[in-house]
Amino acid sequence: MITKSTANTNLRTGFIKRSIARLIQFYIITLILYSTHVTSEIISETLPNNIVATAEYKSGDPNKPAVIVLHGFLQTYTFLATHNIIEGLSDLDFTVVGPNLSLGVPARKRSLQCEAVHQHTLNDDLDEINFWVRWLQNKGHKKVIFVGHSWGSQHALAYLSSQRDTSNIVGLVAISLVPSEENSVLMSRQLEQALTKQLASNATLHKFVLGFCQKYTSTTQGYLSYAEWNDKKLLSALADITRNGKPVFTILGSADKRLRKMWIKDLTNAGSTISVVKDANHFFSSAYEFDLIDELDVVLKTFVLAND
Repeated sequence: MITKSTANTNLRTGFIKRSIARLIQFYIITLILYSTHVTSEIISETLPNNIVATAEYKSGDPNKPAVIVLHGFLQTYTFLATHNIIEGLSDLDFTVVGPNLSLGVPARKRSLQCEAVHQHTLNDDLDEINFWVRWLQNKGHKKVIFVGHSWGSQHALAYLSSQRDTSNIVGLVAISLVPSEENSVLMSRQLEQALTKQLASNATLHKFVLGFCQKYTSTTQGYLSYAEWNDKKLLSALADITRNGKPVFTILGSADKRLRKMWIKDLTNAGSTISVVKDANHFFSSAYEFDLIDELDVVLKTFVLAND
């Protein structure tokens, strides 16, 4: 004899089993759909100078421009701010390449310390960026967008103002593009001393103040290649790039301690469109990473619409 209580229990058990089965089915279908559309891998390529470089690669919608995400000074694509940008862009269905600039270290996986020996130059970095631009071209991506974080934005500006072929670069989103951390007096004195040292020897290592580094150990040539990209040169390059039809969008955090009072006006005067996320810091950490991705979504849609 089946009691009313037993029947109710059987009904509840059956309902739970069916619900679990549907949930499992949903996750399996979602996993299949996701895995057939998006692939993510770490790739290694041998550069023309025979150094092995690595990058994180995520495939997305082939009809959208591909995105190259450039990390900050001495960092990697695994640095949290850069990683969040790569993941967010992938969620927006863009094909993304996040290279680790080798900085002269084969298959570099970790950020470099300021006190490490830095024999690389900015031009070496630009050659590597060019390699990844052509790598995407060879995979059929005719349009590329740069997204740089911090010094990654300056790398992108330097690339766009170089003599390399930039015809397939749609534009740049410069995140946390801030003024130089060195004061102008120190920079002028150090540049003057560096030029004197360069005349004496190109191979000798010296310690310089550069970016957030107080003891950046480099050859004079290596140091000068970065230090010459001061605020004046950055703004001049930005003005030339935007004047020549390459749009530059700058996304800043209002709580970024590296901002100076007139910097937003300077960037605007140089032709950049500015977006400021209230209370976000230099790294858009905590909940502000979602605000950053929302801003990127809006900006990148303008690139996509302009290139349809």
